[in-house]
Formats: sequence, C-alpha cells, structure tokens
Amino acid sequence: MEHVNYDLLTQDIKPPGGWVPVLKILRAGGPIQLPMMEKPPSLAEQLWERPGPSVMASCYTAELKPFEVDLLAVAEKLGIPQSFPTLLLFLDAVQKRNKSPEFAALRARIFKERSQPAPSRPAEEEEYNEANHAAEADLKERGK
Repeated sequence: MEHVNYDLLTQDIKPPGGWVPVLKILRAGGPIQLPMMEKPPSLAEQLWERPGPSVMASCYTAELKPFEVDLLAVAEKLGIPQSFPTLLLFLDAVQKRNKSPEFAALRARIFKERSQPAPSRPAEEEEYNEANHAAEADLKERGK
C-alpha cells in the first residue's frame, strides 16, 4: 500500500488522508462500518414541517393546506419550491391540476403580493388595499 502512496506523490497527486488504513482493511477482507443515514424526509414533511428555505413552510401554510393533495403531486415532479419565483411557477403547475376558483383566487393573491412592493406610507397602504379588494372582486365575478 505504501508504494501506491509513493507512486501518487511522484505524480504530484496527494492521496486523501486516511485512505491507506481503509485500503488495508478492504484488501484483508475486513468489515467496513458505514454510518447509518437517517431516513430522508417525506415530501409532506419537506412541504410543511421541516424548517429551511422552503417558502411553503414559512408562508401561506394555512391557505395552501386544503390543496395538499395537488401540491404533493406537483412536488413529486417539480420538487419543493425554494424561492418565491419558483413558488409562482409551482403554483401555476398546481393550477393546471386544480381548477377550483378558490385556488385560482389564492394563487392570484400570492402572485399579486409577491409582484408588488409593500406600501411604505399610510396613503399607499390604502391604495394597495383598494387594489387588492378590486382584484378579489374581479376574480369572484369571473368565477361565477
């Protein structure tokens, strides 16, 4: 084994530290113990419960929970959205599966909230709220 290290070093290749003892065990036919990996989280756990970069777990959980079946079906294909732009694309894919007016209104509200900056003054806040109410009324009319 030492000659392998020497051969690598003469070629300016630094062997990884600790590899000679492992090779000696393997060559002798000894057992190698690998650490047990924990079970990977389910899609539902990734979607709602696990802390991390998932925007689903941090925002809109209560509103999106009734559509969990469709969300999980899309997550199997596209993965869990990790940013708001990917959340919007994800919701578009869910919209193709779930054509309910409730989901359409929720998706439109999320899109509107994400595409408009938050108001910084009371006058802007009033305009912002009026625009939201008008959009919601428009969606309700279209849904009928």
